Amino acid sequence: MLPGKSSGNNILSTLRNHIPDKWIKRFDPLTFRGKAVLLMVPAIVIISLVYTIEAIYTERDILRKELYKQGETIAIIAAGNAELPLLSENLEQLRRSAQSVIRIKDVSFVSFYNKSFDALLNEGKQPPLIRPVNASQDPTISFAELADFIEFMVPVFTLRAKEELDLFQDRDQSPPVREHIGWVRIGISKEVMGKSERQIIMRGGILAILFTVAGVFLVYIFISLATKPLQALSSAVKDIGEGEYPEVSVSSPGSEIGILSIEFNRMSRAIREREEQIIASEKKIKDLFEHVEHAIFRLNETGALVVTNGKFDALCGEIKHFGSLFRNVNGTLLLERAASGAIRDVEETIIGKDGADLIVSMSIYPDIDERNIVAGFDGFFVDITEKKRLEERLMQAQKMETVGLLAGGVAHDFNNLLTPILGYADILLMKHSPDDPHYHALHQIRQAASRAKDLTHRLLTFSRKQMIELRTVDLGDLILQFETMLRRTLRENIGIEIRISPSLSLVRADAGQIEQVLLNLSINAQDAMPEGGMLTIEATDIDIDELYTSRHPEIVPGPYVMLSVSDTGIGVTADILQHIFDPFFTTKELGKGTGLGLSSAYGIVKQHGGSITVYSEKDCGSIFKVFLPRLVEVGATMKPRPSSHELVMRGVETILLVEDNEMVRTLACDMLNGLGYHMLVAENPDRGIKIMKAHRGAINLLLTDVIMPQMNGMDLFKRLCHMRPDLKVLFMSGYTSNVIGHHGVLDKGLNFIQKPFSIQTLAEKVRNVLDSQPDGF
Repeated sequence: MLPGKSSGNNILSTLRNHIPDKWIKRFDPLTFRGKAVLLMVPAIVIISLVYTIEAIYTERDILRKELYKQGETIAIIAAGNAELPLLSENLEQLRRSAQSVIRIKDVSFVSFYNKSFDALLNEGKQPPLIRPVNASQDPTISFAELADFIEFMVPVFTLRAKEELDLFQDRDQSPPVREHIGWVRIGISKEVMGKSERQIIMRGGILAILFTVAGVFLVYIFISLATKPLQALSSAVKDIGEGEYPEVSVSSPGSEIGILSIEFNRMSRAIREREEQIIASEKKIKDLFEHVEHAIFRLNETGALVVTNGKFDALCGEIKHFGSLFRNVNGTLLLERAASGAIRDVEETIIGKDGADLIVSMSIYPDIDERNIVAGFDGFFVDITEKKRLEERLMQAQKMETVGLLAGGVAHDFNNLLTPILGYADILLMKHSPDDPHYHALHQIRQAASRAKDLTHRLLTFSRKQMIELRTVDLGDLILQFETMLRRTLRENIGIEIRISPSLSLVRADAGQIEQVLLNLSINAQDAMPEGGMLTIEATDIDIDELYTSRHPEIVPGPYVMLSVSDTGIGVTADILQHIFDPFFTTKELGKGTGLGLSSAYGIVKQHGGSITVYSEKDCGSIFKVFLPRLVEVGATMKPRPSSHELVMRGVETILLVEDNEMVRTLACDMLNGLGYHMLVAENPDRGIKIMKAHRGAINLLLTDVIMPQMNGMDLFKRLCHMRPDLKVLFMSGYTSNVIGHHGVLDKGLNFIQKPFSIQTLAEKVRNVLDSQPDGF
């Protein structure tokens, strides 16, 4: 560091250390111009005072010297004029000389003394005489300054010839000798000098004031001009603080202020650009913060909410504390865990905005300050309620699908076993009269097979592999027709109330299947009311919105006809509700229920494209709601269901039978032979194709199984149609496979018969197909 700079800093430091802080703080509010003016004005005043005082003292000194010079001159002249009157002691002449002197301005008094200081003449008022100390030894001019006068004492000398003193000296060589003969005392008045001094002081004060005022004014103008660019910069800085970004004008680019202005403008532009970038970045972050599907929150160290985003408010409302999200102490425990380290993706159940429970995946991170103390928490959670519900639904659907596949497969094989039992029982019953001793046994065999058929029918219904025939149905008429049968079926202590909306819409449904649903739900309600009660069946139009489907995701929003069956029974608990549609699940005693009633109703509704829900509370009854898609077709009316013939129909046509199951194949052949038909039998599709090619006569009907090892029935029919375009077909199966569902058997007008079948059912179906128009492709 340079010595001069160090010294300057030391001086400033010393001055600052000696100035009290309270004085310094008083100047802090002042502007730079005010501080500069405040600093310069005292300097100008001091300079003006020093200059004025110096000028006054100088002029006073000059005036005093002139006055002394004047008094000395007058005294010397008076002494010269008094030489002769003193030698001759001529008082009159001394008086004239004194009067001529007293008339001079500023002369106050004149006195003449002999050399012994004896007063010879006094003119004017004079103070007492003070004799000079050295007057007898070496008389010289002396003066004394009194209160009102300046007194001058001047010796009076005369010249005498030396011979008068020494007769033996040469006159030519002896110079004259000065002889002291007296004194002249003159007093000069100080009044004029006082007036002059006062004039000098007044003039100096006026000049000092003028100089000070002019100096202060010039300094103010100079400082104002000098600080004007700084004021502009200061105003611009203030504007920047208020969010504006001005630029100052540059008048002299080469000066320090000009360079500072240029740099300021560059800084202002840079700040504006950075501010715009920050604002844009903050907007992106804020938009992300508000639009993200995560509920984000910030807590203080006590768990109070400080900041939340829109998703948090939408899910939880405006709560004040983190603990209010929970119904227990989980919130406190989570924060205690988070204080020790971040917790991530923990599943918790919180209270939603509407009071409902929400399942969330939550993460919380502690905010540690520089003292290693938890200053707060940052966290977020994702609402996974719907995901968990869908997972549960998926698991339920997968379970139902698995059970359905199992039930369908079992039913299919079981139907193949029941087909010959039921068929041969019918054949034997036709050959025996009711009086035959074996007739009753055969009849019991047929009834047992029929009940087994109904059981497999329910299994197929649950697995959604039962064929349905969709028609336009008026549920109001269906319920009213069903009511008579229902009153005969239920116990007398069960009251029935029917409520049907007057403007009920139509639906596309299988009337028989819907009746089965109503029957199953009604019997289930009856079982729930062992002491009697009220069964209520309602039907009304309803529009399902997204709010309802958010709680029931298995239902798609849209227009529906709602069919509800409610009871006043004992109700069921929540754990039972989870399994209420499971097949073979029942709360009844062993032997009093199969557990397929509600599961088959579930399958029928799902096969119709609808949904079924249940709500129940212990001892408060239950209500089942069936939602079927509403039909918007105008003018749709119900089609009457076909009636069965009491007599077995016969024929003489030729039928090609293709069936891989030997028992079913033999039974069907025997049945149709007994009805008069000519039968061509094949155990597989390849054999059927060969028979078709080899047979020269007419083949009127193909009766084929749907599922076979080498080729399915639909593909076989297509192959044979190329050889005989007028060939008709009747499909049969223990269940409707995915192949049939994919090709839409009923929708294309193709015919189907469900295994097991009776001889009457087979006869009717075969006769109807043969009497219909050709099916060709």
